[in-house]
Amino acid sequence: MKKIRLSWLVGPLSVLLLGIALWRHGNQVLELAPDQEGWALLLFGLGATVAAQWLNAIAWWALLQWLRVPLPLPQVLLLFVRTNVYKYLPGGIWHHLGRLRWLRSQAVSGRRALLAVLLDPLLMMIAALCLVPLGGLQWGIGLLAPFALLLLQPCWLNPLLERLLRSKRAMLGPADECSSDAPLLGSPWQPLLLELPFLLLRFAGFGCCIATFSSISSLGLGVWLAAFCLAWVVGLVVPGAPGGIGVFELVLLARLRGLIPEAELLAVLVSYRLISVGAELLAAAGADLFERVGAGHHLSAEDVHLQLLRADARVSLATVYRTLRLLASMALLRELELPEGSRRFELASAELHDHHHLVCAACGRTEEFDSAQVLQAGADAAAKHGFRLLSSRLTVRGLCGACAAAV
Repeated sequence: MKKIRLSWLVGPLSVLLLGIALWRHGNQVLELAPDQEGWALLLFGLGATVAAQWLNAIAWWALLQWLRVPLPLPQVLLLFVRTNVYKYLPGGIWHHLGRLRWLRSQAVSGRRALLAVLLDPLLMMIAALCLVPLGGLQWGIGLLAPFALLLLQPCWLNPLLERLLRSKRAMLGPADECSSDAPLLGSPWQPLLLELPFLLLRFAGFGCCIATFSSISSLGLGVWLAAFCLAWVVGLVVPGAPGGIGVFELVLLARLRGLIPEAELLAVLVSYRLISVGAELLAAAGADLFERVGAGHHLSAEDVHLQLLRADARVSLATVYRTLRLLASMALLRELELPEGSRRFELASAELHDHHHLVCAACGRTEEFDSAQVLQAGADAAAKHGFRLLSSRLTVRGLCGACAAAV
């Protein structure tokens, strides 16, 4: 008979207590229905939370670079965002396992893969603690919280990571090794700095919920931010609560109890949890869509918009186009400007060599092809005229088989 661990009860008990609070104040919470401006704020909060998912993925990519694991940025972003929703599964570790297995499939050593997975929540926790003092002393918590930065000093970081590696060794398969390696000599300051805007973006989504159902000025921006960060840290540290569900909300209820009406706070917490889960699902759906682009598909803004509508995501075509252009400017997508002014997008990758496109002038179907002769012609022309070659790409127009048969 298996021994029941106390950590297994944390998640269900937290959700139960939160449910009791909602049951007690249910009618008051329902009376706080948002108006048109409130819905606009919640939509903005959803967008900020979606953006935060991608920024968190960039921070993880920077962490991999610091660990000397040079993997392409687009692949890392898509993997991170796609696995993020797994944290809501029972156990709360499946997003870590998904990333760990992917890193091992990329020939990353078991030790470095496990370090990449363990350091991410640690950096997130330290970044959140650095923001806690913005709420004042808070019984000394605000004074002590920044000392968490000392954990990033190699003399503290290496022993801490060794203990974590030993305790989490079971996350690796029986055939994987976690052999000792040279100690880390520096501190991951760049990944930590990227976690700060990630948390601020998450708080922006939370702030939209506050502005909808309560008032930021009721406590002051600093107090709200400090309470949010403190609850974030506890949600990360306490085991047994997938995605921090229940724990995050209970910490905020306890911290702000008596300072604002409990019904308002419950409305804020429930709406923010819905926004968080929705944003992670939307980001994962976007990652899946981008992977389709990377598999050789060339999608237009209209194609992406149609896919999102099929997933019941009510996003305007203009928003989709602006988002695609933004991702292209960040070098995550490559924009193809085709004849008749049409534009399509493909996944950018450092491993993706110059290639060419055969475009149907009738239906817009696009196929890739390679040609060493075109590449050589571009190189020769650049050398002849004193140009530094950046790329050689050719677009050939024609009619696909189906369109040619219909003519």
